[in-house]
Amino acid sequence: AYDLSESVVVLTADHGMNAKSRSVSPVRVLAEAGLRAHGVPLIRDGLFAHHRDLGGALYLYFDDPGAAGDARAVLAQVAGIDDVLSREEAGRDRLPPDRVGDLICWGAREVALGIWADGPAARDESGLRSHGSKHEQRIPMLLAGCGVRPGVELRGAETVDLMPTLCRLAGLEAGAVQGRVLEEALA
Repeated sequence: AYDLSESVVVLTADHGMNAKSRSVSPVRVLAEAGLRAHGVPLIRDGLFAHHRDLGGALYLYFDDPGAAGDARAVLAQVAGIDDVLSREEAGRDRLPPDRVGDLICWGAREVALGIWADGPAARDESGLRSHGSKHEQRIPMLLAGCGVRPGVELRGAETVDLMPTLCRLAGLEAGAVQGRVLEEALA
């Protein structure tokens, strides 16, 4: 067994992952309704074999500013799209309004969102796992070692809380950083 009396071990992840059995193209849905939009998937990292450039969220941009309201009404009726927010509502999901689309589409747990040029707006998927929706935001976070209270379940902890917590454990001043010290986890 490893002696943790002078060490701290932290284990976490940047996001969760879920199986996706369907994919939906909000751009294709809107095209079928006579609305023109440009879609930007949040996952476009070249790992096509992994998640096929399909993820849990997608930004939509419109040349016609008035189209966003009509588009939102259309997308609200689509199975597989959990939520559609305007840029003005982005803060509700802790997104910076100046860095998102005119609309933000959030996929359902089993649905990935993407863009494609032709074919149906929704399709079945096999063997697809992806992330980026609100359903992959719960992640593991484990702290163990010197100065850490054993057996504490962290509720409401976020990855940004790790830096100030580790600074406290090391006796360092964290300064003005995002996050909080996870006092409930400290011995």
